[in-house]
Amino acid sequence: MHRLLVAVIGLLLAACAGGAWPISSPGTAASPDPLDAADRALAVNDLAAADRDLQAVVPDRLSTAQRAHYLLLRAQLLFAADQPVAATATLVAREHLLRDPQAIRDNRDLIWTELSKARLDAAELSHLAQADRMTRGWIELAQLARRGAGLRPLTDWRRRYPDHPGADKLAGLMMPGTPAAGGPAPTLANWSAPAPGPGPTALLLPISGAFAGAAAMIRAGFAAAAPPGSPEAQAQVVDTAGGLPALRQAEATGAGLIVGPLSKSQVAQAAAGPLTLPVLALNYLDPGSSGEPGLYQFGLAPEDEVRQIVERAAAAGRMRAIALVTDDDRGNRILAALRQALTQHGGALIAAARYAPGTVNFQLQVRQLLDTDDSYARLQALTRTLGTRPEFTPRRRRDVDFIFIAARPTAARLIWPMFRFYGADDLPIYATSEVADNGPDPDLAGIRYCGAPWLVEQDASWVAVRQQILAAAGNTDSGRLYALGMDAARLAARIRGASLVPAGTEIAGDTGALSLAADGVIRRHLACARLQADAVESLDAAPLPLP
Repeated sequence: MHRLLVAVIGLLLAACAGGAWPISSPGTAASPDPLDAADRALAVNDLAAADRDLQAVVPDRLSTAQRAHYLLLRAQLLFAADQPVAATATLVAREHLLRDPQAIRDNRDLIWTELSKARLDAAELSHLAQADRMTRGWIELAQLARRGAGLRPLTDWRRRYPDHPGADKLAGLMMPGTPAAGGPAPTLANWSAPAPGPGPTALLLPISGAFAGAAAMIRAGFAAAAPPGSPEAQAQVVDTAGGLPALRQAEATGAGLIVGPLSKSQVAQAAAGPLTLPVLALNYLDPGSSGEPGLYQFGLAPEDEVRQIVERAAAAGRMRAIALVTDDDRGNRILAALRQALTQHGGALIAAARYAPGTVNFQLQVRQLLDTDDSYARLQALTRTLGTRPEFTPRRRRDVDFIFIAARPTAARLIWPMFRFYGADDLPIYATSEVADNGPDPDLAGIRYCGAPWLVEQDASWVAVRQQILAAAGNTDSGRLYALGMDAARLAARIRGASLVPAGTEIAGDTGALSLAADGVIRRHLACARLQADAVESLDAAPLPLP
């Protein structure tokens, strides 16, 4: 009888005891040996049963070894349930129960192995603010590894976490060409670029004409970031007014490396080859086009912003979009990139509309995108029947997860309130980065965007960089070109040092964290933020590293 009473009390206590980070509701009955039962459930990927069994455990009644086993099972369950932050915190807590050095090493290896394949999306990273310091260190290091971060951000991580056990992983990460956690190994099979020569860098830029002002700002940024005494610091400008002969002229006069040209047509001419020197073009080839190895393509393409916005939206489960963009070539490119990125993530562009520059009334486009015409048709029919206009709230479509707009602040101040008026104030809205050129604004509050870190990051160090660039360039648009020139100088130096390779590590830059794709395109990883009425709110767990 006594044993029966003890068993009943034990079952009642187990039913009331909740495990850390519960995944499902406890079951109606617990296994006589819940740890073994949870182990068996995990082996067959029955997460609900494993969670039910673990919630039947009373950790305070376990021995030290049993508690360590319990935390191991709990961590495995959390990793399987796509909760890597909570899982890492659980294994960090487990380490305090371990005494055997090998068991401690195995516990740390398990953290690293699981994080290398875990989904670290924005929703999951939002839990980092409540995590302990050791957990934050593991997650941040896994993010750096996944991005293929370079020496500087890894060194910065070590400075911020001097006693972190993850430091054991740094040696491998700092080796050139080491693949990111969970990523493919670098390959140079399709990248046999010509080697740079010893001569100075040639800047292929227009000295006169419509783009001369933009070229002058790029030159100023390039000179500001060129290492003193380097071939980049001795760069010589070659006028591109005559087209492709400027490239041959630079080669003939002993240039060691070429930066430019700036126009899309001249980049296409350079891509036709042959190339005897590396060329860092300051624009891109058309989609589907390719150049010879040694043609690096770098610029401020809005497609970079679109791709990162879609990644963020998809990570939050937002897969279906409507879009409003300018009625021009740039708007067409943005729409094409948006449609492609959504498709790659399993989503879709539900509807799109365009507007001409200078538009002040966006009612037609917004009603078209939100499909409110049926609501207005019902209103008109009801008004005819009643003889008076009833109180009316338009009903929008419900098959959309987020709104995307390409707009400067003046247009955005008219667009976003119109979406809210027609009942879309509950939808997240994303925009191209120029939406924030004038800073916080009550009319733009809630708009999310991704852009160059020198413009987006709110960290004090980045604010200082922003002030320096604006002081040198004079305004935001010129500052974008100035920052492009600065990063072009950094990339040129990397090309000379043979340290810019496909699938290699990222390079910290003012326009983004830069990396080379296998097609010769320099990809930019951007910073993301949300405009508020009186502030800019960063959406990233940590600022991008300074160049």
